[in-house]
Amino acid sequence: MRWRRWSKKLRYGIGRVVLAIATPVIALLPLGFFSWLSRGIVWCLGNLPMPLSPFERNILGYMGDKMSPEERRRLAMKAAANVILSFFESIHAYFRPPSDFLRRVRVQDDFGLRAFCSEGKGAILISAHLGPFPLLQLALTKLGYPLRFLIKLPNNEWLAERYKAIIARQNLEPILIPRGLAPKQQQALTMELVKRLKAGELVCLFVDEPEREGGIPVRFLDRAVCLPAGPAVLHARYGFPIIPVYIFMEDGHYTVRVEHPVETGPNRRDIPAIAQACADRLTAIIRKYPEHWSWLSKPREAVKRGVS
Repeated sequence: MRWRRWSKKLRYGIGRVVLAIATPVIALLPLGFFSWLSRGIVWCLGNLPMPLSPFERNILGYMGDKMSPEERRRLAMKAAANVILSFFESIHAYFRPPSDFLRRVRVQDDFGLRAFCSEGKGAILISAHLGPFPLLQLALTKLGYPLRFLIKLPNNEWLAERYKAIIARQNLEPILIPRGLAPKQQQALTMELVKRLKAGELVCLFVDEPEREGGIPVRFLDRAVCLPAGPAVLHARYGFPIIPVYIFMEDGHYTVRVEHPVETGPNRRDIPAIAQACADRLTAIIRKYPEHWSWLSKPREAVKRGVS
């Protein structure tokens, strides 16, 4: 366990140096340069004599063994390149004028979210770590949607303060929560979300990361895990619709995709069934765009033993 703590400190230290030195340089370079750079980095790493990468291990875990080793390798290379590219794209967008970013944004709205908001109704947006996901908050907020993101702050104090400074630079106001909420804090947070939803705001939560403690047992990407309970609980108790939304870079544009609400039907108050319906929608999206899912980079085992 000691080596893990030192490894984590080393990664945070490297991250601090990279952010301090690279941020102003990244903001000045043309966006197209980073696609080339990301592929180049992955090509170099992919040709090193290294064991099976975390990406390939997780492709086996999340996608099953139906893919050949060559297919897994190609998918791992694409996913790694997209994770690196997302890092560059996020810094590039957050440290340049919003107009530079917004001219590349388009919205594909299958639901009619803007018209829904104009009626003063609130909704729960669920998303995953797909594509340049940090830009989803920036895109929807700058386009005028009444949006509140729920974001967990990093455990590292320096990174947490750095993140606060970045979002303040863009006049964003997400709901920031620390790691390891106490029960009273969790209850207060829930009531804050309900208050904002009733006021006609959109609340967005990333719900594709399995919980280490708590959560609702579901089948997610053929794995037994516990996903965050928030969307299902808020829908069951208050009836707010659950709408999947995500962002990709396509043809030189950032495309924000708003899907139709999750169908709950007669299970309106059945929290486990609602949670499973959300997991099914996320699974379908991730299976359609696996190379864009950043969580393929996560080597930790998040399966809850005994969950069926």
